[in-house]
Amino acid sequence: MPRDIPVGNGQMLVTFDNRYQIRDLYFPHVGQENHAGAGPCRFGVHCDVPGTNRRQLAWTSENGWHIRQRYLLDTLTTSVSLEHRDLCL
Repeated sequence: MPRDIPVGNGQMLVTFDNRYQIRDLYFPHVGQENHAGAGPCRFGVHCDVPGTNRRQLAWTSENGWHIRQRYLLDTLTTSVSLEHRDLCL
């Protein structure tokens, strides 16, 4: 699977796929041992469900998320936003 957002500083490299899941985690030597293993490492949000008295864990890999991943113009700075209309997030 392609890595949409690679973020690193020379000692650590973290890559994310199009569902904002961590796919690779290299530390302290980029390119050696991948600490994310076979991945993916999922990312989720635990929140109150609007209009109810319950809480829900919403994984970014599930349907309902609008994920926008990009680089700021003429930079290597990433900008990622996630929106879930049903959960008002």
